[in-house]
Amino acid sequence: LYYKSANPIILGFLLGFGAMAGDAIKSFFKRQFSIRSGHSWFPFDQLDCVIGAMLASALYIPLSGLQYLYVIIGGLISCFALLILFGLWVCLKIRK
Repeated sequence: LYYKSANPIILGFLLGFGAMAGDAIKSFFKRQFSIRSGHSWFPFDQLDCVIGAMLASALYIPLSGLQYLYVIIGGLISCFALLILFGLWVCLKIRK
């Protein structure tokens, strides 16, 4: 992947638009399945922005199937790592 050929403004727009579109589509389906707002819908709550951004950016910078798989796995790992760190922070706050 040669990043110097990519315009960062176009790529940033596509990533942001794709992430918001992915979240909006997931929210639509949550309402269709009568899942209340604020309730978790695993794994879609963790992947909606990643998949949306990935699909939108594919219009500009196509990746291989293996690279897309790495993005999805990396998104899940980073999401769970942040959840664990947040849980530890909350536990430490409560103990003080």
